[in-house]
Amino acid sequence: MARTSVEGLQNDIRDLLRRNSKGLSIEEISTHLSISRTTTAKYLNAMEQTGQIESRPYGPAKVYTLAERIPINNILSLLPHPILMLDDTFVIKQVNESFLEFFQLSEDDLIGKDIRYSPLGMYVSEERLEILNQVMGGGPMFVEEDVTREGITTQFYIRLMPTLFEQGTKGIIIILEDITQLKNTLAHMEDLVRDRTVEMENTNKKLGEENARYKKVREELEFSRHQYEQLVEHSTDLILKFSSKGELIFYNTLAAEILEISSLHEKYFLKGVCIPDTPDMKEFADSLINELLKTPDLILKKDIEYVTQNKTIWISWTFKKILLHERSSPEILCIGTDITERVLSEGKIKESEHNLSEIINHLPDPTFVIDVDRRVILWNKAMEEMTGVRSEHVIGKERTIFTPSIFGYSRPILADFVFDPDNVEIKSFFQNMTQEDGVLTAETKGIGKDGKEVIFWVKASPLMDVKGTRIGAIQSMRDITTIRNLENSLIKSEEFVRNILNASKDLIVVLNAERQYVFVNKAYENFFSCDGKDLKGTHIDDNPLPGDKDFWLVTLDSVNKTRLGNRVEIFFSYDSREIWLDCYLIPIFREVSGEMQILLDFRDITRLKGKETTLWDDEITLQEIGRQVSRIIPQITNNCILQIPFIMILLIAIYGNIL
Repeated sequence: MARTSVEGLQNDIRDLLRRNSKGLSIEEISTHLSISRTTTAKYLNAMEQTGQIESRPYGPAKVYTLAERIPINNILSLLPHPILMLDDTFVIKQVNESFLEFFQLSEDDLIGKDIRYSPLGMYVSEERLEILNQVMGGGPMFVEEDVTREGITTQFYIRLMPTLFEQGTKGIIIILEDITQLKNTLAHMEDLVRDRTVEMENTNKKLGEENARYKKVREELEFSRHQYEQLVEHSTDLILKFSSKGELIFYNTLAAEILEISSLHEKYFLKGVCIPDTPDMKEFADSLINELLKTPDLILKKDIEYVTQNKTIWISWTFKKILLHERSSPEILCIGTDITERVLSEGKIKESEHNLSEIINHLPDPTFVIDVDRRVILWNKAMEEMTGVRSEHVIGKERTIFTPSIFGYSRPILADFVFDPDNVEIKSFFQNMTQEDGVLTAETKGIGKDGKEVIFWVKASPLMDVKGTRIGAIQSMRDITTIRNLENSLIKSEEFVRNILNASKDLIVVLNAERQYVFVNKAYENFFSCDGKDLKGTHIDDNPLPGDKDFWLVTLDSVNKTRLGNRVEIFFSYDSREIWLDCYLIPIFREVSGEMQILLDFRDITRLKGKETTLWDDEITLQEIGRQVSRIIPQITNNCILQIPFIMILLIAIYGNIL
């Protein structure tokens, strides 16, 4: 019956205890298994420590029974937290459903596999592996870790606890408690506490200020009461008080001055003092006192005009019933504010608005304004002239009324884009659209008065009120057909002039003030086997001019400083040949920007060197070039393309050579 292996003896002990459910002592177990009492006690202690059996005292002895345990699988499945069990070699022994659900895995993916080489391996860093080793060799550890899956980060409070399996081997139980919501709540609570702390500090500060203010007010209460009558007396408002019968019982100095009250020895009444005794005010005066006395807490307001022999004034009145105490008779308090300046200012504002409308109406550019409902609220005379539609026919109407007269059919306008900036369909009707500080500019095609196609430059901007709320949009239009036609003609002229320059036999180079290439002609490209496109924008340090580099730096610097032309001869070797070039340096000035460029006109004089004859018999002096340029540049308008003045100067400089 006896077994030699540890596992075999433990199985024998479990079988024996299972048959004897009431339990057995050490003596009884050693007798049944035919082993010594010492050996039996050793195995029983080991099994008790691993939780396989239980003991209870029975007199001086102990009685051992099988431990009543729920299967670990059942326990793990009931726990809400993800749980993982590892053996001493980090092989996964058990996981619960919560763990598998979180990581979207199955038991087959994990059970029996080393965690480092399982689908969980990506989460086992060197640092975390070190923690597992520490737990395996020591006590429990508790850490907080973030686990990121599919872009979502979950915060866990992780309990790592060492354990012993039934066989006596070590292991680790890892329990992951999701504390994401707790962390978020704590962070939110910390923010709330911080906010509430600031609020409490501010409240305490305000309470302190209020208490100090209240104390000061209380200390000055007596003084305030003493000053009350003087305050009323010198108030900037008219203050009067009437009895319930409408008889004047109090007035301040300003009221006496404006309403011409001499003394209370004479009787004055509400009707005749505050309210003029005129037919148009009769109904209001008759009903005022009755309404105030009958209706609790009623406050009536009225702006009244007073016309005297010297001037006209406006006073805004507030009428209210007051009771000094419960048993007193009600009185009528009248407070009036002189609003003459405000009324006059409003009149000026209306006049200013009228003047502004007149200004817009007389703008040279066709201009109109629409409200938030896209209805026309302003249509100036230039729009009338351009469209042939009078303002009274479009005011209050939608854009569909007038767009056919501008574009030939009903279509969106640029002002529509102010209200709907993401509308791709509206944008498709315009070209060269730009926006700066909320102001839109664009170009679009339309129909002119003669029925021909024209190009409009259009500008639209939002219309705001004083509070910054958009209340509409304003749009101006301008016929730029002539300008665009001129630009197209200039572009064609530029190409024509460049063809002439490229036909010249001279080597022509143009540099800007920074010594960068602006233009080289075909003769220069062919002579030096280069490409003008590659040279354009590069510096002469990177692509040197023919001849000595230092010489050119000094010569070009001299032209830049003196802004005067020069003529030099250059000697250099190129392609195993010695070459002499005669070169004119001509400063060129752009009319619009004032920027200076330098034209270099090279001519090969190698064959003529040492002879009196040159090929410059038809040369044009620098002074003559300057005179011709000065006659042509003023004729170029600011709307021309900037390259055109430069091209014209080039044409003049080589005019004699082309012929």
